[in-house]
Amino acid sequence: MQVSDLAADLDETLAMMPTLAFLENERRMGWRKSPFEREKWQPGSDEIIAACHAISKHDFERAMHFAHAALSVKHPAAQEVTALVLYGARKYPEALRAMNALLSAGTCTVNIIGPAGQVNAAIGDFRLGMKLMAVSSRMQRPQWSAPAWEGEPLTGKAILVMSGSPPSITNGEMGYGDEVMLARFAPELARRGADVYLKCSPQMAPLLATLEGSTPVLGLPPKVDYIVDPLELPHLLQIPSREKLPPPPYLMPPRPRPAVDRCSFNVGISWGCGLFAGPQTRWATLSELRELADVPGITLYSLEKGPHAEQLQPPPEGMRAVVDLGRGFQDFADSAAAIDAMDLIVSTDNVVANIAGALGKPLFVLGDYYLDWRFTGPNGTTPWYPSARVFRQEKPGAWRPVVAEVATEIRRFVARRRLLERSNTHDQAEGFMPLSRKANAA
Repeated sequence: MQVSDLAADLDETLAMMPTLAFLENERRMGWRKSPFEREKWQPGSDEIIAACHAISKHDFERAMHFAHAALSVKHPAAQEVTALVLYGARKYPEALRAMNALLSAGTCTVNIIGPAGQVNAAIGDFRLGMKLMAVSSRMQRPQWSAPAWEGEPLTGKAILVMSGSPPSITNGEMGYGDEVMLARFAPELARRGADVYLKCSPQMAPLLATLEGSTPVLGLPPKVDYIVDPLELPHLLQIPSREKLPPPPYLMPPRPRPAVDRCSFNVGISWGCGLFAGPQTRWATLSELRELADVPGITLYSLEKGPHAEQLQPPPEGMRAVVDLGRGFQDFADSAAAIDAMDLIVSTDNVVANIAGALGKPLFVLGDYYLDWRFTGPNGTTPWYPSARVFRQEKPGAWRPVVAEVATEIRRFVARRRLLERSNTHDQAEGFMPLSRKANAA
């Protein structure tokens, strides 16, 4: 490895992972100096930089190679970097053991605390996981203009829910999907007597206005007694387990549904990452979803807004037309109305999937190989969205087998619906009435 290459890798990695304190320390020690001057520094530092740069590029095989090399010379950051490689590669059981060992030894930094929280919340100790995520948030948040809420009584108080987390090693800035997922905790603050304000973007405000007991704001409200990061709410509200998460639906579509073909089985699809530039490994392409269009009896509706929607014009060769609803979306309230009109949503891990889950709509999540922690429940489930089923890649980038499995499940969905419709038609012809309708008639 050349010094010039390492310096460039170090600068690029720190730009993408600004919380890596041990890398910043290497830069302060003078990585632009000559190899002769660098010989007196810690053995394995070259490998640590190379491993972190590979993590930032999602090249986890290469990252693990360099992490093992750093371990062999006992670089002080080697165990932490190894744990981050395992986490990034979504090898959660191994990552859980490595991270919890660092936590027990008291040798971890903020770079481990947040990911350790996510892994524990996904497959380990849920309460510990949410506590660690809260600790990570507190360690990184800026100075606020009001006291941070630490669980004090809220009767008659005004509390502002806003993200204070900077870009992180793994997830970047808090995205729209995170806003939707964590909004479920705001009504509990209102039930405790608070006036609850949600700081959000103009695109999200009309949808979050349907949340019980909360008021979305674009700036600061006139009175604020406390501020809290939404990532801290599961811990501060003492949510005891995954099974006790506030369930959907907790949002409502605030606008009328768009017109759709009610004689068809309507499937809304989203293959990009919405307006938030999440990890590119999460993206599919419309052409990779082509097999969905071959399922008989369904109509596909695009819920894409932004650059990914350009793939509709023209549609991929051999793919029948997809109805473009996303073209008319002005904000996420429009997205919610369109989602609510669908019989099923098929989406990559993005804001569309989170809105569908928050509305309680049937949802198939197209999960990439490096699947996000919230979608890693047993047997393709997620406690955050019980109406969702997750289909994960077996190999990085391999979307077609995932889409083929989803297409098979949609055929089963359609078959069950037709069977139910025939059953209802037969009951009506024989003079039977479903119990719910009998009660209404009475």
